[in-house]
Amino acid sequence: MSAFPLVSRAETVHATFRGATEFVKLLRIIALGMDFVAAALAGIAIFSDPQRKSGWYSLWILILAVVSVVLRAYSGQSDSFAQRCRKTALRAFALGKDVDAITEALLDDETPPLIGLLAKWLPAKSLDDYYEPVSPPGIARLRELYAHSAFYTWRLLRIFAVLTGLVGVAVFVGSGIFIYALAMNTTIAATSRQAVLETISTVVLLVFSIRALETAWKAVVSYRSVHQIENELLKKPEGQSLLDLVDSYDMERAAGPNPPTTLYVLRRGTLQQKWHRRREALLEPTAKTP
Repeated sequence: MSAFPLVSRAETVHATFRGATEFVKLLRIIALGMDFVAAALAGIAIFSDPQRKSGWYSLWILILAVVSVVLRAYSGQSDSFAQRCRKTALRAFALGKDVDAITEALLDDETPPLIGLLAKWLPAKSLDDYYEPVSPPGIARLRELYAHSAFYTWRLLRIFAVLTGLVGVAVFVGSGIFIYALAMNTTIAATSRQAVLETISTVVLLVFSIRALETAWKAVVSYRSVHQIENELLKKPEGQSLLDLVDSYDMERAAGPNPPTTLYVLRRGTLQQKWHRRREALLEPTAKTP
């Protein structure tokens, strides 16, 4: 059971973190959708009759591109806010304290819209259900909760990296094969081949393949860093070494990508079982050397 009342400030801040993270993902999905629409308009414009091509294509592509950039910038700001909420609630819960009223009020002032609605459908809503602590409040619980968070994060990021990498490579290779086949096919008019080539080069490769590969690489870098932090936490550091590790994890999460919620929901049961076994090693008393 939690050391706090049913609705404590730490629980409220934790719920804000969960909802804000979903808000960030929603913004990025919308921005990606706008990229797709802009890419489709660019493809239509390429294939349009130059004599009848409308200037509205360029205007709408520009508007979609600008809004997409704004949404990504706002999502970055919201992600920073979400990570501050995660850190605040996690450390208070780990040390058996509650979030002070001033901190909660300041965070509430920055809370993005739709947080309550987005957090409503997530599993493991409370701090107890989310972290499943067994250590008493204090340094041991702090180490346990950060190891728990790192354990889930790097495994989900690894799956995410593989999936996005496969998509990026498949699109890249498929585009290369299609370009080669187009170049070898002399039955198609040169103007048509040029239009298709421009579409593949600007729309498919740049928007879909390169962005997917970039996302996969960021996920790889992040999951390796988080994996290393979890390994160090399993060595049961104390004092300043522990504080340095949890600070490193907080900084990594502030800069790294977020695993998709769908992966968390699908893999939660399996990862939960693995974490329980890993936690036994973490909580096992350390043998003292004579």
